[in-house]
Amino acid sequence: MTLLDEVLEAHGGLAHWRDMRRFVVHMSIDGSLLESKGWGGALREMVVEGQSLEPYLRMTGFGAVGQVGFYSPDWILLQQLDGTVLGEWTGPPAALAGQVDERQWSAQELAFFCGYRIWHDLGAPFLFAGPGVRCEDAGLWHESGETWRRLRIGFENDVLCTREQHLYIDANCLQRRLDYAAREAGERMVAQYTWAHQSFSGIVIPTLRRSLLLGADGRPDPAVELLRSEIFDARFE
Repeated sequence: MTLLDEVLEAHGGLAHWRDMRRFVVHMSIDGSLLESKGWGGALREMVVEGQSLEPYLRMTGFGAVGQVGFYSPDWILLQQLDGTVLGEWTGPPAALAGQVDERQWSAQELAFFCGYRIWHDLGAPFLFAGPGVRCEDAGLWHESGETWRRLRIGFENDVLCTREQHLYIDANCLQRRLDYAAREAGERMVAQYTWAHQSFSGIVIPTLRRSLLLGADGRPDPAVELLRSEIFDARFE
């Protein structure tokens, strides 16, 4: 059994995940990144519905009360709860393609960012077993008195966050950290810490996440908290 196999089993099992078709998650996202882009506090109460095996999301409570955002990798739709369309776009916005600027994000750009970030987070580690993804053992890592194993994850197609990521696994084979070059941070390296794992419908996911910028030594800077998120409840079916 490979390390990835052990990780998948600890999170509920790949076969069980592939039996799932959709999920509903009650969650919150905030942090200095959203504040700098003009959306601080705008995502503190969201209900996200999506497909488990395809990147598609419906985000209620998105950006404003009574507003809904829809996401897929090449399509964004914003509307009111009554169905009134506020805007529709095709193609990912260029602002998230590795550029750094001081301007605020549009609602379209926020929806694109939230869409790919949430879908990636909820799908890991199962999406690492998909086609076009390679996994390699990257050795051990010592942090905060613990020893974690690492996986180097490589994507043939850059459809999510970055072509290469590093997944850190604790003694229980649960994901505890994920390093990646963040588009929204100008391709700077970010460490996303995950903990407080819970089982929902037999799928084990971390309910707390915190994303920090990394220094050249691979150690995080706790003073720069880009994102923090919490999952209050979830259901997979």
